[in-house]
Amino acid sequence: MDRQDGEETAGALETRAALQFAEGDAAFVRGDLAAAETAYRAASEDYRSLGRQKPLADCLHQLGVIHQYQGDYAGAETLLQESLALEIELGDDPAQAGTLHQLGRSRLQQGDYAGADDYYARSLSLKTLLGDRAAMASTLHQMGMLRRLQGNLQEAAEYYGLALVLNGRLGNQAGVGGTLAELGRLRLQEGDLTSALANSWQALTIFHGESRSEAAYAAYTILAVRREMDAAGFATRAAEAGVTREALAQIEEAIQTEGPEAGTVTPDSPTLNPEP
Repeated sequence: MDRQDGEETAGALETRAALQFAEGDAAFVRGDLAAAETAYRAASEDYRSLGRQKPLADCLHQLGVIHQYQGDYAGAETLLQESLALEIELGDDPAQAGTLHQLGRSRLQQGDYAGADDYYARSLSLKTLLGDRAAMASTLHQMGMLRRLQGNLQEAAEYYGLALVLNGRLGNQAGVGGTLAELGRLRLQEGDLTSALANSWQALTIFHGESRSEAAYAAYTILAVRREMDAAGFATRAAEAGVTREALAQIEEAIQTEGPEAGTVTPDSPTLNPEP
């Protein structure tokens, strides 16, 4: 009787944990991070008590990502490192690749560029072996951004180029747009205003009507380009890049109404391309 009760209790815990994990996923997708964290943490406690390493690792990974969104990168690293240790023990290469990518993100945001590059390189190596081109593109984007932040613009452009090719072949327009937004910022750093304008406008077109950080950064870059050029020169370059008259009017209005620092793109505000 005791054995049967124990089996039923374990089964009930397993069912409850699975439901909690599903609740966490649903809350995460809708952007309710507080609810997602509560659900994932409850699921992780049940999975830990059951000795279920794979779903526990998944819970810890998601909790780490949530802490990143909350700006707690040190807390995120603790959770992600535990998740990684479990994934290595299980031999789960796809999960390891994703967690290594997120560890790179935590290090990047904390200014540890060498540590970030090491994690990204390890992630990319696993993703390449697995043939996961979408995941490879995400990490290549991050490695390009890391180099842009370090001022290594030539290598950054090469990594962005690889990410663009992969996402283009996969039809991942969001990935293409995100990298174009970053490429626009890189060209602005180089002083290539024409390319900065063209890349940023392409990105803004992809994200038209969406309230995404990539769209905001692309718009900021266009404003920064406008500030560097006279009105006639900008109008000519904008027309060559395909910028619409309506967009031009909005840019000119923003220039006239916003402060002198509005729209400035700073190197310490990276356009991240995190994996879920």
